[in-house]
Amino acid sequence: MDRHAPLCGALLRHPLSDLGVRDGPGQQGGGPEREEAGIRPVKVFLDGEFLSAQDARIPVWDRGFLLGDALFETLRIHGGRALQRDAHLSRLFRGAALLEIPLPLGRTALEAVIDRVIAENALTDGALRITLSRGVGEGFLPSGVPRPTLLVSARPLAPFHPALFRRIGATLLDSPLPPFGPLSGCKTTNRLPHLLGALTARKRRVAEAFFVGAGGTLLEGTVSNLFLVDAEGVVKTPPVTAGILPGTVRAAMITLCRALGIPLSETRIVREDLFHATEVFRTNALVIAEPVSTIDDVPVGRRGATTCLRLRAAYREAIADRR
Repeated sequence: MDRHAPLCGALLRHPLSDLGVRDGPGQQGGGPEREEAGIRPVKVFLDGEFLSAQDARIPVWDRGFLLGDALFETLRIHGGRALQRDAHLSRLFRGAALLEIPLPLGRTALEAVIDRVIAENALTDGALRITLSRGVGEGFLPSGVPRPTLLVSARPLAPFHPALFRRIGATLLDSPLPPFGPLSGCKTTNRLPHLLGALTARKRRVAEAFFVGAGGTLLEGTVSNLFLVDAEGVVKTPPVTAGILPGTVRAAMITLCRALGIPLSETRIVREDLFHATEVFRTNALVIAEPVSTIDDVPVGRRGATTCLRLRAAYREAIADRR
């Protein structure tokens, strides 16, 4: 029986294209798929099937939609490959074990799905997202045997080049993150504090907002991890014990610093440290490493500082021959 057949005889279903997934670059979903005018149909993987985003359906009773009972990972595609695939999948599997959501595919099979979604969409550079929810279920507590929903989708992005990057403005939010405990190490779809922070950043006309916790301790950005370089050339980043997400690129930057002999410290960072730093930058899977030039309209960093650029170049070199 089709797992997306009507529930209780009358289960409504949403097309993914109506939930913000594009049919192709520059086109919103909702119309028939078209190849003309350079518009390429988007192909996704949903619960064992490769199909167009236009034809994909997720039940309205899916707990990911109703309760945020879901996990996700976003991977950078470069050179037709998903970067740091192993690190992302390891975090996904850890989160699934913590939430007791059985993955419908084993690791090797999921790796093959990732490769095929990239190939089906003919992507050289882009973003790939894996979303895993507990599946259909009414009520608050899950009942019966879970039947998870697994979606793998992708979209194009501009090519990643170490020497081509923007400098961004940021703001500080006196809004401590909720004490998520073990969930801090997972990418759950419950991102409302981060979304509210991103909305504040947009209102202030900057690209990022960094959360400030108790005692003025800097935590993380709405979509990124925070780094700075102090006057002695030490790269600093908040420790994961502060309740931040252990980002995959954050981990890569730490490894690269050690390999390159760049002093590194996972330590407490406060506001004043930002304004005395020679460099401030953020990291995530899509931007890799991006310099911050202003915080609340105050310039930060020093012209000519090159640590962020050096780490971007090292990252590119490190991933050139492996996923």
